[in-house]
Amino acid sequence: MIKRRRFLPALALSLSLLINACGGTSPTTSSNTPTTASPGVSGAEKKKVGIILDRSENDKSFNEYSLKGAREAAQAAGLDFSYVVATSTSDIEKNIETQVNEGAGLVITVGFVMADATAAMAKKYPDVKFAIVDVSYPPGADGVDPYTKDLKNVTSLIFAEDQVAFLAGALAACVSEKRKIAVVAGMEIPPVPRGLSMA
Repeated sequence: MIKRRRFLPALALSLSLLINACGGTSPTTSSNTPTTASPGVSGAEKKKVGIILDRSENDKSFNEYSLKGAREAAQAAGLDFSYVVATSTSDIEKNIETQVNEGAGLVITVGFVMADATAAMAKKYPDVKFAIVDVSYPPGADGVDPYTKDLKNVTSLIFAEDQVAFLAGALAACVSEKRKIAVVAGMEIPPVPRGLSMA
């Protein structure tokens, strides 16, 4: 899978805008456990962001940069921050519920495997904001789409991976001494062939 180092600044900016909508201005320290509110900020005023990762936090790519961007954005906005690594698809809803119960006003989920669980939890907790990376829900329709209708509290974070791949391919071509380049991809999911077509 194409490494997404250019993905981090875009994610951090997107999350900063989203997180700032939740409020909070005083800085705090990010960690994977709830932190104590900064001096001058009462517990009632303090807000929290939680992120759910799929199976890994140190993959040197998608999850790691999502975590880094979310943590930096939360810290810049002065919000408490925590994350959970889902060890299986069946754990995702439970992990989201844990974040909500621990006071997260914004829950970020990462990747298409979390689409169904995110939609279900967003409908269950309409007062909580959700953001999902690399997933765009189609418009809901009565009798057609049982779980994506009226997800007004969900924001999709989508990026132009094909443009990143084009730049990576151009750079590889410029430095290649044998005038031949190769790509090792991760999974055959929509973003990957889209990126490969531009590399």
